[in-house]
Amino acid sequence: MFGTKLYMGAPDVIAFKERPWESFIYDVYDMNETLFEVAHAIVDHEDIVFGNLTLHFRLVPGHSSGSIALFFEQEVDGQILRFGMYGGLGLNTLQKQHLTDIDDPKFTMRETYLHSIDSVINEHVDVTLGNHTKNNNVLEKHKQQSAHPEQPSPFIDSTAWQTLLAQYRSDMIELMHNPEQN
Repeated sequence: MFGTKLYMGAPDVIAFKERPWESFIYDVYDMNETLFEVAHAIVDHEDIVFGNLTLHFRLVPGHSSGSIALFFEQEVDGQILRFGMYGGLGLNTLQKQHLTDIDDPKFTMRETYLHSIDSVINEHVDVTLGNHTKNNNVLEKHKQQSAHPEQPSPFIDSTAWQTLLAQYRSDMIELMHNPEQN
């Protein structure tokens, strides 16, 4: 309708076509119909230019086989800042039941998830973008910025990226040690 193009991690494009039952889409959609067409399958370390913005992509499988992290640089108030977003932090697809349902009885995707976090946790990021508001405390930071507009932006925080990924890494290890999840 609007000409929007969809970009997805290449492994998810393949999985969605060949093994749609691995996604939660079967819970909400009639698989006899076409849901969408993918304009571009993103590969690891790919750079894609949109206008004057270059996005740097990393595949970070775990939440799904084609989860992606993206990074870009942008000038803000005369300063070049690096932005980052990790697009697959949720542990819902790493629960015992889901992994069993998608034929991963040894739960190998959990180790993949940890490896993916480790592969990007040391990236320098000034502004962490969340794909959900809780990922980067956007509501709290907005409230803080609104209350104190004269202070530096709470969104510019070069420690937030590592803090966020370390927390999800810890949550994954806790899940792996939970007897009910093994």
